[in-house]
Amino acid sequence: MKYPYQHVRCGDSIRYLPLVPVTLSSSGTSIRTLALVDSGAEDNVFRMDVAEQLGLNLTGASEVVILGYDGQDAEAYRVMVSFELGNHQWDAPVIFSPAVAGRDLLGQIGFFAFFTVTFDYTGRTMNILRPRV
Repeated sequence: MKYPYQHVRCGDSIRYLPLVPVTLSSSGTSIRTLALVDSGAEDNVFRMDVAEQLGLNLTGASEVVILGYDGQDAEAYRVMVSFELGNHQWDAPVIFSPAVAGRDLLGQIGFFAFFTVTFDYTGRTMNILRPRV
């Protein structure tokens, strides 16, 4: 699957980012969002409002501490959700945190573990392939 980088306005300039439309599902509720394909992120990390829109009850969820964008430790919750990208579906852990105010991230453990990703910044595209198992 080939995806174009998305252009995002940042002040007076335009940035091109590897964003993909991904659907998260849990208990019959789904939400589609644009997530940054981030090879430097260890985990899938999403905003707390995504968990709320999915109707997730985080009481009893696995509590973790993440390093927030501001360099401070932040509370977070790890839960399993279902993902869909194009024709591909998989289940993976997601960390939800109120410290995430910017982009949702697709990281190593919950995304790159399932796909081979090739970035082409000059061509402003990325190729995402699901290896055959």
